[in-house]
Amino acid sequence: MEIRPFASSAASSLRYAPPLSSTFWNAISSMLPLSSSS
Repeated sequence: MEIRPFASSAASSLRYAPPLSSTFWNAISSMLPLSSSS
């Protein structure tokens, strides 16, 4: 799936992204089964 590489890239970007991204990531994580991909 294309979500796996995307989630990996997003997670890496989030590490350097500001806390504001936390809210944005929360919405995505809610839609994607990151807990399972993790």
